[in-house]
Amino acid sequence: MHNKGYQSGLDSNFEYPELKGWIQSAKELTEQFSSYFGYENVNWAGIPGMQLGSQNIIVIHPLWNKDNANGILADAIVEAGKQAIFIDTFNLLRRPGWCHQELGLGVEDDIWAF
Repeated sequence: MHNKGYQSGLDSNFEYPELKGWIQSAKELTEQFSSYFGYENVNWAGIPGMQLGSQNIIVIHPLWNKDNANGILADAIVEAGKQAIFIDTFNLLRRPGWCHQELGLGVEDDIWAF
């Protein structure tokens, strides 16, 4: 975190100790969430995601800046579309019911919508 070049995986480098296994963990959380609530699993530029109707959801790392997206997140947004919605793995792991409620309501505030 003291390295100005550190990107929390946005550069596709998940070899740092704190990032090892993050993609796999995000994929497992996404699959579990989808099975609970009937979402379709998808992959946006190597990042796990989901679809429910016309909603395209990208699962992100809690430290990623979705408002100034770059790297693999920017690629995922292009694939998912401009109206992509985000769920970070912190909330997906700890508050799946809340995430589903927020997504089901189509919340488009600056916590979720791009």
